[in-house]
Amino acid sequence: MYKIRALLLATFAVAGMAVVSAPAAQAATYTQVGYASSFGRQVYLWRNNDNGCIHAQGKSMRNGDEVILQVVSGGMLIDDDVQRANATGVSVNTQSLCNKGGAGFRGLVKDANANGPETGTYQNW
Repeated sequence: MYKIRALLLATFAVAGMAVVSAPAAQAATYTQVGYASSFGRQVYLWRNNDNGCIHAQGKSMRNGDEVILQVVSGGMLIDDDVQRANATGVSVNTQSLCNKGGAGFRGLVKDANANGPETGTYQNW
């Protein structure tokens, strides 16, 4: 009798426990700020609306293609990130770069012969 009562009390205690969790982190939102297409490939520039950082995204890439994000100021390259596609038909993102001091950002996709689309320069104020 006591075992059944203890089992019932334990069951109600577990069933009555509330699960409390923290709210899910809000996903960042992005705005497209650049686009170019050629040689069957596309490159996009995306601005993170929360922190102002920029990343490039290459689409319809082929194995060995590179997507490149360049940061330029005064006509000089001051930073970049390069990521290589490891398969055909994939999308590849660069890391985000966060220079906001009026620098310009360009996105490029290049094949083995250095052909591919290049966005115009986006000024990130």
